[in-house]
Amino acid sequence: MSKKKLALFVLFVSLFIITLICGTLLYCQNKMKLKEVYVAKYNLNNRTIISEDEIEKIKVPASYLSEDVYLDLNDIVGKYVKLNAYIPKGSFFYKGTLDEKDKMKDGISFWLKDGEVSYDIYFKDLKANQAYLSKGMYVDLYLTINKDKVVSDLLINNIQIIGLYDINHNEIKDYDDSAILEFICLAIPKESVVYLNKAQVIGDLSLILSENTYSDEESKLNKDAKIFEYLE
Repeated sequence: MSKKKLALFVLFVSLFIITLICGTLLYCQNKMKLKEVYVAKYNLNNRTIISEDEIEKIKVPASYLSEDVYLDLNDIVGKYVKLNAYIPKGSFFYKGTLDEKDKMKDGISFWLKDGEVSYDIYFKDLKANQAYLSKGMYVDLYLTINKDKVVSDLLINNIQIIGLYDINHNEIKDYDDSAILEFICLAIPKESVVYLNKAQVIGDLSLILSENTYSDEESKLNKDAKIFEYLE
């Protein structure tokens, strides 16, 4: 056999093998009905917030997937691994292992900045209008004391509202205009707790909107306030 014929034979055999392999792969893929699915790129501990960096996409036979597996990336990104859950590397994202921030019982803690604590206060103990209050908003807290004379001043500035709840302890959503506000959860500086406790006893508290409603500035206790001497 001449070199030319040998080269053509080798080429033909190579093309045949490549075609056979590709055909086999296509057949297998069609037979198994491969489906794209997302899996964990790393081991994910509880309360890990899921970003696209923790996710990779693979193809698996559709028969491997149950209805509990998330197939849409938007159903995964931004959620948290549940408190008592653990997602190992390479695992699917199951509906029973992820939480949405606003639906977690301990979700309030994710709204707190360093040095802040959550503080619940009954709405009836405040002067404020429920109509303009919403979660995520920043407000100023004023204290008014009526003793020998009326004294009023800013007590804590830039407090974030991290929860609005009805009498049954259910969170009130922005779109729920019929719910009656029972108490508000505020994110306040830890050092403010003692003073706020005293303030509720000796005076009247008011929630006031300012130009910093959505500014995300640090909340501070106003120790220079005129009413501060009544709290020490």
